[in-house]
Amino acid sequence: MNKRLQGQKLNEAIYKLESARNLIKTNHLNHAKQQIHEAVASMGSIVHKKRKKNAKSDLNGGV
Repeated sequence: MNKRLQGQKLNEAIYKLESARNLIKTNHLNHAKQQIHEAVASMGSIVHKKRKKNAKSDLNGGV
């Protein structure tokens, strides 16, 4: 995943977390929970791909 796409996904996740915060303030808790889950899933895919990439480089001698 290239840096531009990573940045875009992180921005989406941040937006969803901000949206969730506002929903919590207005007691729309179920919708806030959904936004948080979507944000975490978005960030999780980035972390998973990054870890996978780092594991491959470790196997190749830390290139």
